[in-house]
Order: sequence, then C-alpha cells, then structure tokens
Amino acid sequence: MTTAAAADALAWLVAAGADCPVDAAPRNWLAAPPAAAAVVVPKLTAAATPAVATGAANPAIALAAAAMDLSALHAAVAAFDHPLRQPTPPHLVSGDGAALILTDLPDEDPAVSRLAQRMLAAIGLDAGNSRLAHLLPYAPPAGRPPRAAEFSAYAPFVARAITLAAPRMILALGAQAAALAGQTGGIASLRGQWLTVAGVPTLASFHPRQLLKQPELKRLAWADLQAFAARLAP
Repeated sequence: MTTAAAADALAWLVAAGADCPVDAAPRNWLAAPPAAAAVVVPKLTAAATPAVATGAANPAIALAAAAMDLSALHAAVAAFDHPLRQPTPPHLVSGDGAALILTDLPDEDPAVSRLAQRMLAAIGLDAGNSRLAHLLPYAPPAGRPPRAAEFSAYAPFVARAITLAAPRMILALGAQAAALAGQTGGIASLRGQWLTVAGVPTLASFHPRQLLKQPELKRLAWADLQAFAARLAP
C-alpha cells in the first residue's frame, strides 16, 4: 500500500468512527472492560451553617456558608488560608447568565483559553450571558496536576457558588467537573449525558485541554455543545 493509499484508508476509518488501533497482542473485545480509574472529587454538599464546621476538618464550610452573595464568597475564598492561595484575586466564578460553565481550574495556557472561548462563542455564549466557574480558584504551581485534597478543601466554596449563582443549566467540561454529578466512569463514558449537579441539569463534555491533545474528539464535543444550546434556548 502506498503512503497516499494508507492515508486515505486511515481517514476513512476516522470518518467511520474508529477510535482505537488494533493492539499487537490479541484482545477479547467481548470481555467486560476493566474498571476505569475513579476521578477523586468530593461530592458537593451544601455549606449549610457555620455550626456544621465546629470541629470539622475544613474551615471553608463556615466561610462559604457565611457568604450571602458572590462578592462576599470571593472575599471568603481570598481569605481562606490554603497553600494554593495566591496574592491575585481568586478565579471562582465570573460572568453572568443562566448557563454555568464548570471546569477544574483556571487555565494558564492561552491556547486552551482561546479554544474554550471559541467553543462557547459557537453556541452564542460569552461572559455577558454565561458564568465560568472552577473547582479550584487558583492553578497549582509549576503546572502540576491538582490533588484530591485541594478539591476537597475548596468544595464548600464551589457548592455555595452554584447555590448563589442559581444557574438554569451547567456545562461540565472535563472529568473532574463531570464527577460532581456523582457518576462513576471517565469523561469518555459520561460525555453527552445529562446529569445533575446540586439539582441543576448538567451536560458533561470534554475539556478544551483534552481536545487540543485529541482533536478527533472535537466532533463529539460539538455535538455536546449543540445539545446544550438546544436545551438552553427559551
């Protein structure tokens, strides 16, 4: 087979929906798949009352519960004593609107931010008619992956932010954001599904960070965005 013919055959397979190569060793494709590694993200629980925090390991519960609006919540996050805290304002929730876009953390990569903006713009969303929220208000140092303990520490602020923002729908981008719905499985199995986070209808899809590494997933992400826009439309 020539190089051109091989390229044509590969393009046809991709267009047909093939998403994995044939392994060098035989595999039983009818066998049950191995359990996917669990994404460790704490369940969102209401930051109910300061009394709940008495003796609790996480003082963020009391700080979050005391915030009566998003401005106060941002001030509480900024005052929260945690190793991730930075002198810059926290990136917890920004924008305004009935749609809430939920991701794991603020992205420092301009390419990821640009793709995220273009994805939302394609369905008519921007900072003027949607909110952007993060599970962590600060990116971990040196680009390292976030830790489960860090998600747990800031979880009360995220729960309170969703309550105060009162979105009509949530678009959860990435495995960590989708895991807040309490479902098992990775983002590949959760994407395209309507879930529920804190009582709010939530659609899971791929994070732009993953789409830059695996552009073949963009067609699935586009289908998710269209489904989200269709349900969001009045």
